[in-house]
Parts: sequence; C-alpha cells; structure tokens
Amino acid sequence: MGTPADQAMAGAKGGAAPAGGGSPNGGAAPGGGSANQPFFAAWDKPEQAEIRAWAQNKNYPDTFTLARTARDLEREAATIRQGKGYPVPGQDGKEDENAVKAWRALTGVPESADKYDLAVPAENPYPQFKAYVAEELLKAHVPGAMATRISRGYEAAMQRMETELRAQEDTASTEGLKQLERDWGPQYQERMGIANAGKSFIAQEVGGLTDIQLRTLEAVLGTPKWMTLLYKFGAGNTEHRFAGDGGSPPGFQGGASEAQARLDALTAARSAGEISAHQWREITKTGGEYDQLVSQITKGFAQ
Repeated sequence: MGTPADQAMAGAKGGAAPAGGGSPNGGAAPGGGSANQPFFAAWDKPEQAEIRAWAQNKNYPDTFTLARTARDLEREAATIRQGKGYPVPGQDGKEDENAVKAWRALTGVPESADKYDLAVPAENPYPQFKAYVAEELLKAHVPGAMATRISRGYEAAMQRMETELRAQEDTASTEGLKQLERDWGPQYQERMGIANAGKSFIAQEVGGLTDIQLRTLEAVLGTPKWMTLLYKFGAGNTEHRFAGDGGSPPGFQGGASEAQARLDALTAARSAGEISAHQWREITKTGGEYDQLVSQITKGFAQ
C-alpha cells in the first residue's frame, strides 16, 4: 500500500492539482463543499449551466447524496432492463419490493387509488365501480396514464358487447316468434294481443318495466315461454274482470277456442255449485259474459 500521498494522487485519477492549491474538487471540502458555497458552484462553464440549475433545484446537500441517488436510480433502471420491470409475484406469491419500487417510479403509478383518472359513464348504475376498479389497478401497479386508457377501453368494449348482445337477443326473439306462430296457429294474432295486455298489466302492477328489464326477462325465459306467460296473465286478468261485482263487463279478448274453454269452465263450475245463482244471473244477463263468449265462438265458426 502506498503512502497517503500516493493514495491522494491515485484518487485524483491523473488530474493536475488546481492552480493555487486547495482540494481536488475545486476548493470544496470533500463530500460537501465549503461552508460558504455549494459543491456545484464550481460548475461555472456555459455548458454546465443546465446541470448546475438542476442540482440547485434538487437541493442535494452534498456530493455523497447526489452519488447515492444516482446509484439507486441506476439500480432501478437495471432492474427494469433485466426483465424484472413488472413485479410479478414469485413462487411464494410475494413481490420483490425493489422491483415494485422501481416499476412504480419508472412508469408513474400513483401513490393512492384515488389519484387515478378513470372514465366512467354518467349512467353507470354502480357508483362504487370507479373506486373498486381503481383499487384493483393500484394492486396491479398500473401506471396512471395506462389506467385512464384501460378504463376508456373497458367502456368501449362493453358498448360493443351490449350491441352484439342486443342483436343476438333480437335474433332469438324472432326465432321464438316463428315457433309461437306455428304452435298457436290461427290464434296467434289474438293471443299476441292478449299477451300485450298482460305485459301492460304486469308493468302497471310493478310500477313500470324498462326495456332492459323486459329484454332480460325474455332472454332468461326464452321468447315462447315469456309470451305464453304474458298471454296467461292477460287472459287471466280478462276473466277476472268478467266475474266482477257490477258494471258492464268488457268485451272478451280471446279467440274462439279460448271462449269455448271459458264457457265450458263456467258451465262446469255452475253444475258443481261453485257459482251461486246470483253470480250465474250476472254472467248470463243480456250482454254479459255468457253472451260475449257465445258471440266469440260463433265468429270463430263463421271464419
């Protein structure tokens, strides 16, 4: 090992001692500068002005802090370059803390979930959606700019899916109507009218039905079952109005076959004593339900 003088010369890396003596760093005390001037004060050449302003703005207290910061940044950059940029959990399910720190510093991952700028439509029915998604994005270390684009892309993808889904539902509905037309035969139009009345009745009872609610019910049940259910509601509601306790009953809305079935049911109920004499007089009075049923059956035969 050489003398202290030899070591000092080796540390200077061949540079000449500054004129007028002093320390090798231009008069600044090793590691931190003199008491009266910062360590970067000696960077007085025009080409050094930008770096000098940068160092002054960073407010590093000494050259050691600057060097340590540069080393840490170099390590983080090396982590990224070595393919360890995105902090994928290891076999133990844990993430490398240094990789997480480097990735977040390099890509601009926000400090907290509420810092994400996510695009959420005003009509979104889930007010907590934005907060929940932001939390998951932060867990995944998604950069802020990328998160904004992801959220917009998600909404665009959902809109495309909704459009395709509506088209698929329309196709299925058309095929279901063809099946109903075959199954219901000549009574198709009449039963569809009664089904529409059934839909109105249900909507009134529940305080209204939106298009998406109606579509969902039809998609879940299938068009034939859904239309049949609505028809039964409509037909049942009509029968209930015929057996009312006064007033002129509305015209029967079913076809000839439904009228015949209803007439047979009334006759059987009367024979079994399920309809009182008073109720039967109401049913068979002129213009009453009995007359309407007979009229509908007659029209059916005429056709």
